[in-house]
Amino acid sequence: MEVSLASWEECITGIADLVEDHWRETDDYQEELVLNPDWESYKFLMDNDMLFPFILLDGNKIVGYASFFRTPMLHFKGNSAAECDMLYIIPEYRKAKNAIQLLLFAEHFLKSYGVQYIQHTAKTKTLLGKFLSMLKYTPEEIKYGKYIGD
Repeated sequence: MEVSLASWEECITGIADLVEDHWRETDDYQEELVLNPDWESYKFLMDNDMLFPFILLDGNKIVGYASFFRTPMLHFKGNSAAECDMLYIIPEYRKAKNAIQLLLFAEHFLKSYGVQYIQHTAKTKTLLGKFLSMLKYTPEEIKYGKYIGD
């Protein structure tokens, strides 16, 4: 297994191929919010060092990804944070060692870009929260969601 920062081409081919499976597995509002990634905005953010997508590879096959938004910390001027936008590994590759390899690579890379703080949001119906605790992440907040569209 190998981890790398994804190129734009890898995003629109390999990651895009996994996004629907990720959405179907985890999204609570599939009937109300139809999956429709804004690839142009993702590209703009990547081109401006505000989005960093990392990929987990088995040979040439992308089997997982973790993407992070990098932003200044407005409450803590001079500091930079990253928030994990998406983290997904296809089921047959969901082994702790693969997820650890992916996330530690991302941590080291983001640190080299001046990030001091990383935050993940974990769906309560997944085991991600327990896994992140093993990597020394601590639960800090609970995020609540409600669909108010119609």
